[in-house]
Amino acid sequence: MQSDIDAQLSNFFEDTSPREFDVVLRGYDRHQVEKAISDLEGEVRQSREQSQAMQRELSDAHRQLQEQ
Repeated sequence: MQSDIDAQLSNFFEDTSPREFDVVLRGYDRHQVEKAISDLEGEVRQSREQSQAMQRELSDAHRQLQEQ
């Protein structure tokens, strides 16, 4: 009797293909989180570039004032 059950269970698990599930952590979709972080990194990069450009403009303005 036990061998019949073992054989049935063995057949059951061999015939089914493994399911694939999305990996989520506490209800957040990994891809959405990665995209949001990527978007924020782009905004930070753009803000840094803008800040550097404004620093150059300010330096140029100070230099022009010193020359006058």
